[in-house]
Amino acid sequence: MSRTDYASPDYTIALLPGAFDLPHYGYVNLFAQAMEIADVVIACIHKDNNVERIKGELPVMDLTERRSLIGAFRQVDYVIENYGDDDLRVVIEDVEPDFIMYGSDITEKTFLRNNSLSYNYLQKKGVELKRLQTIRTVTTKDLKKRICRK
Repeated sequence: MSRTDYASPDYTIALLPGAFDLPHYGYVNLFAQAMEIADVVIACIHKDNNVERIKGELPVMDLTERRSLIGAFRQVDYVIENYGDDDLRVVIEDVEPDFIMYGSDITEKTFLRNNSLSYNYLQKKGVELKRLQTIRTVTTKDLKKRICRK
């Protein structure tokens, strides 16, 4: 799919790649921030094998489950699979986002490395990288710990 499949030419598009495992309020907050900046918000969900490579373990929920739940969030206009696997540039070439956004729970350097991106590439494509504020106490890791205590 191309940019025109997602938005009118005068709309801005935010692409948020991630695992989005065990959907929680922290994700709602992240997507709400993206909505304030861009006209169209696209969640780009990593495949299970990518999540395992990045996080060192498979997600609790499989891709189909994560995609369905994130798609139910009113703050998300579209949900796509990261069909570029380790290389987000494949998705960027098709979607042509104005922004790529990620949460403050990881560093910019780590985010770029995990998605095979560089500042130079993003600059050439006219894509602005935006770091959104995450809620430190509401993370998937925290949620897993709370579930295990019960």
